[in-house]
Amino acid sequence: MNQLRETLKHFYGVDDPRKAPLNSRLTHPGKRDLVLRFGDALAPHAPWEFPLLAALFNATVVDFYLLLRISSFLPLVSRFLTLILTLFYVGSFVGSLVLVYLFGLVFKPLVRYFLTGSLTEDGLTNVSLLLSSIYLAASAASLLLASLWWTAVIAAFVITLVIVRHYVGKLKSSLFTVLSTMVIYLAVNLVLLLIMHVTVPIALHWFESLWHVR
Repeated sequence: MNQLRETLKHFYGVDDPRKAPLNSRLTHPGKRDLVLRFGDALAPHAPWEFPLLAALFNATVVDFYLLLRISSFLPLVSRFLTLILTLFYVGSFVGSLVLVYLFGLVFKPLVRYFLTGSLTEDGLTNVSLLLSSIYLAASAASLLLASLWWTAVIAAFVITLVIVRHYVGKLKSSLFTVLSTMVIYLAVNLVLLLIMHVTVPIALHWFESLWHVR
């Protein structure tokens, strides 16, 4: 801790990490003293960093997927293409942020159960958000992978396990954390797919009936 303060004072003339210049704090968060004090390298990150990156990635993938799907209709929608893509991007971005935080809240008790003692409270929160961010990014990527969607799930599992293991330093607790949270995430996705499988045909039938009546 003293070494960090001395380094800051030497380069920036301050001894408080929170008072370091912005160009320093962009790559070295203001709460970086937590790393030296508690050994928690995830705690210094702001709780919006991982969700923001995931939301930007997901919105980009969804827009690209939409563009591929409507490519054959481009002559018909070319006048409104920018508006359509913008609306979908904004909607996907906001929706992704909401989902990341919701899943993060769901994951937090499990993360706390398996990783208490290894990370601070801020670190546990960031792990929860990191897991939900990667899982949702994998879901977005699966749109482009089609029948190979399972590769995105495997990639998400491996990536999260490697990251959590790196920061926590314990393979067993990291494995249980990733497995338990991924099972919940996949279960929620399965339930949503089942709901869509039942409701979409009903909705289509209702619209067809309404169209014939008119």
